[in-house]
Amino acid sequence: MITRLAEKCVAASVKGKIIPEDESAFFTFAFGLMLSQAFGIATCLIIGAIFQCIIESMIYLLFFIPLRTFSGGFHAGSHLKCYISSVLLFGFSVFLGVYIGTILQLLIITILFTCCTLIVLFIAPVEDKNKPLSEPEVKKCKAKVKVILSLYGVIFAILCSFSQTQRYAVFVMLAVATVAILVGISKIVDFAKKRTAI
Repeated sequence: MITRLAEKCVAASVKGKIIPEDESAFFTFAFGLMLSQAFGIATCLIIGAIFQCIIESMIYLLFFIPLRTFSGGFHAGSHLKCYISSVLLFGFSVFLGVYIGTILQLLIITILFTCCTLIVLFIAPVEDKNKPLSEPEVKKCKAKVKVILSLYGVIFAILCSFSQTQRYAVFVMLAVATVAILVGISKIVDFAKKRTAI
């Protein structure tokens, strides 16, 4: 569906001579990616509204997207699969944040945040077959991941310092945890493929 919509947008742009015909494949992919992300964010905010946690949902996305961008990890094979998996993952994270976040003690949340941060720090960036990285890109992404996680650590500590904002700290932790899971899955799959190839 998303790919077809992107193809129609590009076809109309080519017909209107806005986009060169020989670059239609690139723009189809780019449009598809943009539409997938836009639909994904919109759906996530709707889910947040259903759970009555719009601000928390925005915080989750605000912390998840930049870290995910430079950490890499598991990527779905198509825009539709990416959209579905992202929405399901977000929905599960919001469920945890709303219902389990009220049960977990601050110490446990802090330990989880620290563990997930270390996982991302040591594993990321992880390239995927859909998103290969050169050696300079790996170093650049690694440096950006370190800066992002350092900033997240400071913000997390500030949010944990006040009882009114500790709820938001849970969603920061969940955003980092989601990225940790994605890079972990990608690393495990890559390791399994290498073992099979031997």
